[in-house]
Amino acid sequence: MQYLLRRYICQVNPTTCGHEYSISYQERRVFTLRKNVSILWSILTSMDSAAYYALWIKGLQVICWPLDLILSILERPFIPKGDPAPFPVIFVIGIHRTGSTLVSQVLADSFGFAPLGNFATLFPRSKYLVHLLLKRFYHPGKSRKARKYKSFYGISSGFFSIGDSYEIWDRWFGKDHYNRPEQISEQKRKNMAEYFKGFQKAWGRPVITKNNRNTLMLETIYNSIPNVFFCNGVQKSGGCYSIYHAGQ
Repeated sequence: MQYLLRRYICQVNPTTCGHEYSISYQERRVFTLRKNVSILWSILTSMDSAAYYALWIKGLQVICWPLDLILSILERPFIPKGDPAPFPVIFVIGIHRTGSTLVSQVLADSFGFAPLGNFATLFPRSKYLVHLLLKRFYHPGKSRKARKYKSFYGISSGFFSIGDSYEIWDRWFGKDHYNRPEQISEQKRKNMAEYFKGFQKAWGRPVITKNNRNTLMLETIYNSIPNVFFCNGVQKSGGCYSIYHAGQ
């Protein structure tokens, strides 16, 4: 945890970070491999329903990959043109273990926001048609038991439950989840904005998304996506509270 905290500090404010915290590409690969092996072992030995659900979602992503590719091509003529939908996009951010997943779950359920979560990760390229067809099965006002708010490494139980959704964000920001990309091309910025434009118009309501790596990408997000708001989870005295503010 201390290592990850130092990495975030270095990325957000490099002037406070010494050379001893720098990390090479090879070291990042080793760290990522160790992390993935550790996560898989944790899932298999956890006896945790949320962990097994995360594994199930990963399997569904592989199965749905061909369908997602086909839908992303077929939906192009149906995506509405014109200005973005007049709804905000709420970004829940914060470093690991600050309660950002729980905050995003409660906000999505309480206000009925369209969640960028498990369902969206099954179709990371499809931003309109599949959401337009299946959003009718989303019932955010339905009461949820406390145990249903459990998550495992940013993946929550529930078909529409919100999560880190790295399958979507990696398309624009890369697969390194602990470092800010040196450069984001103009095309990737445009693709990101187009994705949320189609997503919003399909759902017809405000969108909420949660991803810890986005803590490092606030300026890029704010300059690429219209009408964004940020909710920052901050760890304090062993607890978690949220600061809500609009990007200004």
